[in-house]
Amino acid sequence: MLRLGTIICFVSMISCGYTVGYPKMPEHLKSIAVGPVQGDGVDVDVAALISRELRLHLAEHPSVSIGTLDNAKSRINVQLLSTQAGLTPMSDPANRAAQYRTTVVIKATVTDADGEPIWLSRKVTGQSDNLSVGDDIEALDGRRRTALERAVREATRELVTLLVLKMGRN
Repeated sequence: MLRLGTIICFVSMISCGYTVGYPKMPEHLKSIAVGPVQGDGVDVDVAALISRELRLHLAEHPSVSIGTLDNAKSRINVQLLSTQAGLTPMSDPANRAAQYRTTVVIKATVTDADGEPIWLSRKVTGQSDNLSVGDDIEALDGRRRTALERAVREATRELVTLLVLKMGRN
């Protein structure tokens, strides 16, 4: 009886659209190149961080290989819309260590080899908080930089998840 219940549960989940594993990507997305990040941020290294994290998250998908701009069947172009760092709501530096929030907003376009748009993402936001305690400037900058890396990681992970889920259905 337990076996029959497990089978019925599994079949009903599949019929509702749930899958096990990664969705299969279309042929034109199996080889994708990461183009240069467009847009200016406050931090000069934010474009390199976005590019690195995007490559890492794409490489996690088993049916996608990262190609060069010359030989890939498609290309993902990321646009950095904004990078901000500021006090979080209700943070009061006069009473305790100030809490800062770093926010990164990006969006992406996937094009085929001919430059025709295949997919346009919505705006994706990554956020990370860090505390600013009385410390050396190097330690403060290190915490700010770590928060920026976490925000970029969050935004690029969501972007790749959107891409894989959307394109895996087509």
